[in-house]
Amino acid sequence: MLESLRLINFKGFENHLVEFGNFSVVIGHNNAGKSSLFEAVRITDQCENHLALFFLSFE
Repeated sequence: MLESLRLINFKGFENHLVEFGNFSVVIGHNNAGKSSLFEAVRITDQCENHLALFFLSFE
């Protein structure tokens, strides 16, 4: 489970730590960075999946 994500120089985030719980809700005004946060989570997930496949290919 993703517990936290630090965004450094990513889109509108200069340096921001997002902490997640068992159930997290993202709310904010327009142009607050909600979609950018979801994009960062998606990219993190894709990198994790690619790394898992990379290391599994050596077994």
